[in-house]
Amino acid sequence: MNRARFVAYTAICAALYAVSIVIFAFIPTPWGVGHFRPTVIIPQFFAFLGGPWVAAIGAAIGTFLGDVFGLYPAGLSNPLLSLIAGVPANFFGFLLFGYLIKRFNTWQDFIWVSLVSLFIGNLIAGMAVAFSLGIVFNPSVGYTTTYRLYTGMGLTLFWLVTMLPFTYGITPLLVRYIFPVAPYAVVMKGGSFSGSRIAAIIVGVLLLAVAFAVVFPFSTIFDNSFHSINVSISALEFGIFVFIAGLVAIVIASL
Repeated sequence: MNRARFVAYTAICAALYAVSIVIFAFIPTPWGVGHFRPTVIIPQFFAFLGGPWVAAIGAAIGTFLGDVFGLYPAGLSNPLLSLIAGVPANFFGFLLFGYLIKRFNTWQDFIWVSLVSLFIGNLIAGMAVAFSLGIVFNPSVGYTTTYRLYTGMGLTLFWLVTMLPFTYGITPLLVRYIFPVAPYAVVMKGGSFSGSRIAAIIVGVLLLAVAFAVVFPFSTIFDNSFHSINVSISALEFGIFVFIAGLVAIVIASL
């Protein structure tokens, strides 16, 4: 790819991603920091169109602009928190996605590549946000380490559960329908979403959602003590079991 096309694709990716973040800024996470972000499909698509660096740089710039002009006015982030959490998480998450899908380029591989890259990217974002609480965001409140870890994992799972349906449902359609009109950096070499794979994906995402609901009930999320986590050991164990089962179901769909 020549430099002009690289710059153009990166700029378009960043602009579309930033606008999408502003559009969905009115839907916060249950923790009141960050938001619902289904439009991860935009940098994913640009990973196919322009390669991993286009997706990574476009996502990093786009998330910063979106946070500044969308989440910051809504009280859900600030520029410093974006630089600490959102920018590196989006950069590394989509860089990983781009490189993996370039190396493992069948639609079956797309299933596990999306799961791995989104989990790692969201884990970076979730933990960075959690350990920035009380420092660069909401500084008047004191948070315990336990609460930070709990919040970080909650944000990770929330974003993962809400992003996967759009990733699996829309990104392949974008790639397939736009392919005839634009040269791609990544060309898929086969595979398909059979009925059994779609069923396994649906089951997996639903199990992840159940795990989130069990381990992160609203009564605990909105507990303002920030010192204790009111989830029983049995609920935690069940949630972990269901979470693992959800991951296994999605991995099975990629086989």
